[in-house]
Amino acid sequence: MQLIADTNVWYDIGATRRDPYMLKAGGQHRLVATPISILEIASLIDRYNLHERQTAAQAILNYADEIAVDPESHLASLWNLPTPEQNVPWNDICKAIVQSSSTMELQKGVADVNDRVFRKVNVSLAEAWRLYQWNDFKSKVDYVLNLDVPGYKAARRKGKIKHLNKKEGENLSNRLKSIEVNKVIVKGTFCRALRVAGQPCRQPTDAEYARTYPSIAPYVDAYTEYLIRCATEYAPETNDLGDLECFLYLQGHAALVSRDKRWGKIARKVCPAYYYDPDSASI
Repeated sequence: MQLIADTNVWYDIGATRRDPYMLKAGGQHRLVATPISILEIASLIDRYNLHERQTAAQAILNYADEIAVDPESHLASLWNLPTPEQNVPWNDICKAIVQSSSTMELQKGVADVNDRVFRKVNVSLAEAWRLYQWNDFKSKVDYVLNLDVPGYKAARRKGKIKHLNKKEGENLSNRLKSIEVNKVIVKGTFCRALRVAGQPCRQPTDAEYARTYPSIAPYVDAYTEYLIRCATEYAPETNDLGDLECFLYLQGHAALVSRDKRWGKIARKVCPAYYYDPDSASI
């Protein structure tokens, strides 16, 4: 089984809070890192200090059996669209993080005597990319929820959260789980894939939809459930986008592994067959 690990798993392994060999169950499972996790580790938005980032990056180098392609390219392959050749040296980014003595050195460049190369990571660019992606994602969440939760967007601007009561939450849940909203989310993944393929956005054909939907259903259902919970239980957090993107990789013998309770709850509800509980060691 392929275990799609979100970023906190790598932090846990790096800090020896979690045993990677237990996750791999004696070779029965393979640990997969995502580019989103590497970019999160490279940026400095989170509370983690450089040492914690280094141990997380080293954990990927030591224990990741594979680094997945980026989410957009993966979507393009799911939609059976042409994808550009992958040339991002994700392993080298991890090595640069591990070998740097400071954020400044990481930005300027780190010499690797053994490999005879000079590596650097544009930390500022990683931060800017992550903030842009998060703000874009957050604005879409705010817009959708503000339609059913008047004042939601204004409350979020003030750092507050406005929730629906139980009855209102049930009504919102029914609307968000409708076929119409479902198709909007599916089209969004298709447009992302088309951009990677260098093609203009359009509606997927019936054949494309029928062929691809089963592969992206975990993501669509998780996104829907996330919106419902943001309106009824909790506020969005900066890492939510990266965690949600992990659901894009849940096809075949793949499963999400995460320490985050909110995503564990969502996965158990919408796609339990694609969730691996790291604490009970069961799916």
